[in-house]
Amino acid sequence: MADRLLIVYTLAGWHQGTNSSMLKLSWRSALAGALIAVIGVLPTAGAAAEANLGFGFFDASTGRWLFDNGRDFYFGNPGDSPMLCDWNGDGFDTVGLYRRQSGFLYLRNTNTQGVADREIFFGIPEDAPVCGDWNGDGIDTVGVYRPSQGRFYLRNSNTQGFADLSFTMNNASGVPVAGDFDGDGTDTVGLWNPSNGKVALAAGTSDAPPVVTRNFGEPGDQLLVGDWDGDGTDQLGVYRASGTIHLEFSNSTEIRTTKNNGNAVAGIISKSETYGNPDPAVPPTEPDIAWIEPYVDHVAVKWDDQIDAPGGFVIEVRQGTELISRVTPAGDQEGPWNLWGLAPETNYSLRMWAIGDRGIQSAIVIRNFRTPATSTWQTVIPVYDTAWELPSFASLDDADAYFRHLSEHGFAGAWLSYFNHINTGIDGYNVNGDWVATGGWGQQFSLDPDYADHMRGILDAAERHNQKVGFVMIWAQRYVNNGALTKNNAYTLGQQLGGLFGDHPAIAHWVAGGDNFGSKEDPAIWANMVSGLREAGATQQVGYHPPAIPGPDGHLRFVDEWWVDFIAPQTGHCQDSDRTYDHLSNVVQATSKPVYAGELRYENISPSWCTPPGGSPVPPSSVLADVQAAHNAGVSAIVFGNNERWQWGEHLNGGSNGGSPAALDSLGSPGEELILNYLRDQAS
Repeated sequence: MADRLLIVYTLAGWHQGTNSSMLKLSWRSALAGALIAVIGVLPTAGAAAEANLGFGFFDASTGRWLFDNGRDFYFGNPGDSPMLCDWNGDGFDTVGLYRRQSGFLYLRNTNTQGVADREIFFGIPEDAPVCGDWNGDGIDTVGVYRPSQGRFYLRNSNTQGFADLSFTMNNASGVPVAGDFDGDGTDTVGLWNPSNGKVALAAGTSDAPPVVTRNFGEPGDQLLVGDWDGDGTDQLGVYRASGTIHLEFSNSTEIRTTKNNGNAVAGIISKSETYGNPDPAVPPTEPDIAWIEPYVDHVAVKWDDQIDAPGGFVIEVRQGTELISRVTPAGDQEGPWNLWGLAPETNYSLRMWAIGDRGIQSAIVIRNFRTPATSTWQTVIPVYDTAWELPSFASLDDADAYFRHLSEHGFAGAWLSYFNHINTGIDGYNVNGDWVATGGWGQQFSLDPDYADHMRGILDAAERHNQKVGFVMIWAQRYVNNGALTKNNAYTLGQQLGGLFGDHPAIAHWVAGGDNFGSKEDPAIWANMVSGLREAGATQQVGYHPPAIPGPDGHLRFVDEWWVDFIAPQTGHCQDSDRTYDHLSNVVQATSKPVYAGELRYENISPSWCTPPGGSPVPPSSVLADVQAAHNAGVSAIVFGNNERWQWGEHLNGGSNGGSPAALDSLGSPGEELILNYLRDQAS
């Protein structure tokens, strides 16, 4: 490509398993854990009249950007990694952020303060991002490199979805780079090993050994890639801690200097974006802070006579030194603004400051544990995700990324099963190798303390992200009526579960049963289990999850039992939305207890038990139709399901569905977005 940026990586700035940096390429930017410097050359003739080479420096502790042309604005959270890329093909580079702990990219089409124009979930927490023009259309798009697999995943559009290209580079490792190294108008990837300075460039986009390998630079250097002379071919360079940049040309080198520090990026910046020259951010006078009303969660700001002055605000809420929430309203935008993550009965400090000449008079901050009713994320009824197998198959980091996504996208929480019901069961183990229990199959269960600790860590992850858990105690179809769970051992199991987890604030309710299509279960089993829960001090509601068959031994099973607080019937993975409406409305009309849509058709599932077996994967439109039917029937909550994560990949005991990467990659699916948007619209 004719336009190129330079990007750098410090030798000590990235390694697997820690916060890492991304290498940017072909006239864009990089993600940085340590200092990353990126520079560029003049763009093509069409853009040259309105652009110049610009440098930006990102303060990862505050989310503040400083450009060498005087531009000063806030975009990002502490720990974010900066990018500067041409996300829309207009010939100019603009800011972006990668949030590695969640796998989200936040892209903005102007170098100004504000929210992201594009928000994309792509990858998993271990991934290192990379961007380039993979198909020669003039637009930079996202990609990731997954060290555990040695594999690149590249996408040809800045949209949610699966990778368009996926391949490995044999006999190479390190941090990802990209650029147009052969001048053909498209970017290819490479890897740079910070431990030995080895650069390996891919031959193309298929599994193959690298086409070029060489060593470049000195210890402590940061690698650079860019088209330094504008001939359409990228070359290498280095940034040195002394503040010098050494660029490699065909027959010479060039040394440049810079006085700035921080996470530095550079690119082709539009001159038409008038930045002004705001003063440095300065703290305001002490604002008047009042904590009121535990039901909403926002901050409102009053300002003085300088309301027409240029600039914006930064508003932070911290607990001790930990940043809980930040908003950066630009210009003359007035509040309120949502502040996520605030918990009740918790002491916070509010920090506010002005950008430019803006003045702040006072502020009111209102806190809440749950998503505020005033939020655009609020759904008309709670929506829980289905991840029954997560406690068996997910690590604590996986769980944290999962609940972070749910929190950021408007879910109330998720349903999780303590006993894996497909592969491991009573005799199985979790991702750490902890066995679920001893005993079982007609004996007294004795829950393993290490497995229980892992489960509590998962509940802690839910609590951190203000998510609630429907705790599925045990799956009836596997354990009831075959001698595994009886009225003799159910009390002890309930007592153990209540004693271990009954005090955990993340648990919203307990779920008994589970689509048992066999003969009617002995009600004493569940009555004894709930008695054990209550004896141990668990006070949360208990629901029953009956099968998708009509009548008192189907979706009305146990509806009048004393221990049932709500009914959450399965409506099957096969029936259409009309039958789902009839099914659920029948239950709603038959009881005064709340009714949950406990298991609608899962997105992308092709059940072997349907007619015809397998069938076509359930499309997003059918998922939406089921949710609309359930809402119209008058249910009190929705339990959504996606085929890639209800069993959490089944990657233990010979499963082959992709494990946690497949489950996490399914977050933000089209069906999920459809149903959440629909239920938000109903709340407005």
